[in-house]
Amino acid sequence: MYDMRDTICALSSGGVDAPRHIIRLSGSECRTGIAELGIKKTAEQGVEKRDIFLSFNDRKLRFSSFVYSFPEGRSYTLERLIEIHVQAPLPAAEEIISVLTAVEGIRLAGPGEFTYRAFMNGRLSLAQSEAVSQIVSGSSRYHIQAAQKLMKGDLTIRLEQIKNSIVELLGLFEAGLDFSGEDIVFIQPEEAKERAEQIKKTLREIIENNLAYERMLGLASAAAAGLPNAGKSSLVNALLGCDRAIVSEQKATTRDILSSVCQLEYQDCILSDCAGMMAGSFADEIDQAAQELAGEYILSSDLILFCVESGKACYEDEKRVFDRIRQKNILGVATKCDLAGSKRQMEEIFGIRFVEFSIKQPEKLQILKTEIQSRLSELSPAGEQITAVNKRHRDSVFQCLEDLDKAAELFAQGDEELAALCLREGYSKIADIDQQKELDERVLSSIFQNFCIGK
Repeated sequence: MYDMRDTICALSSGGVDAPRHIIRLSGSECRTGIAELGIKKTAEQGVEKRDIFLSFNDRKLRFSSFVYSFPEGRSYTLERLIEIHVQAPLPAAEEIISVLTAVEGIRLAGPGEFTYRAFMNGRLSLAQSEAVSQIVSGSSRYHIQAAQKLMKGDLTIRLEQIKNSIVELLGLFEAGLDFSGEDIVFIQPEEAKERAEQIKKTLREIIENNLAYERMLGLASAAAAGLPNAGKSSLVNALLGCDRAIVSEQKATTRDILSSVCQLEYQDCILSDCAGMMAGSFADEIDQAAQELAGEYILSSDLILFCVESGKACYEDEKRVFDRIRQKNILGVATKCDLAGSKRQMEEIFGIRFVEFSIKQPEKLQILKTEIQSRLSELSPAGEQITAVNKRHRDSVFQCLEDLDKAAELFAQGDEELAALCLREGYSKIADIDQQKELDERVLSSIFQNFCIGK
């Protein structure tokens, strides 16, 4: 994989037009590198405001920066680590990297190499390392939530509990083998079976949760937006084919974000119903919190279904709401179209395409689904590497389940020695998910090669 003796350097921020860029260094030569930028001395730990001077076309330019210093043992990689946050355009940030990598012992980092070092140095488990990539490439709220749980170590904690349960059961098996000549029974077959079933139940829960998240990770997201009582909840329920959202004549019934998988003809998506976006002031703090949450979620969705009630005499409030989302991918939905109005009028007012919808005209639902699918199919697919990562976890859990089944069967037949061997095999399969050392280099390569450089 990578030579851990080198000091590595990379641009760790994204966005060509960003006003600030982050350059990250990790390794023993960090201070030697930044000395080449005119920063002769930095604090062992903390942040300092420093100037960086670069030469362009025989002109020396000064760039303001903040230098963050992390001592060995207390950084992301557990190595000496320095981050330079520079107020400069991308060409200047690239020039800084050129200056740094010209220093002997400093090279450009490979994909995922910072996280690779965090893993190899024991800062992160393998599952947590995978979560870093998932967070960076997160394409939906569910994607980020799943990755954050993995990053916090939720999977690691559950695996540790499973491993402890297997070790306890194995200990009872092997104690029975050690005293096979004595009239001592350490565990009855019924109890062994019950313990094995409990371990298997926990493993199945991990698989089920993993499959539920995995199904959502690669899906595009769509959110219904519009004024309160604009027909959003009725629309969401119709698209889902069930009463997921509350439908009421009372305004602001929906306060939380309600999300489910919406099945389309050729693909699925995450469909969400959010609080109605108010054009005026908030009624109370709860309304304000609901509005802020809804606004953030709607703007992060791949497609916004902008719901506008048909046949209204004035659309001033809708226009104010539309101004808050107009830069996104929007499909207009003319709700309650059975009452009155024309979608052509709305298209002229808002300048976007509208599709008619009414719960009383079910034939229009399929037209809307087709349009949603068309819009989502234009998006680039996401989540492929995430599925591959989760497949590694799932395969290990399935293999452990098979070993536990064999162990229970063998113990029931009175073959404790082979049953113990199967338990050990099951333990090793679970341990491989989060193993710190001695992993096959090909496994590590397949995981970290999907990272971006600088992470």
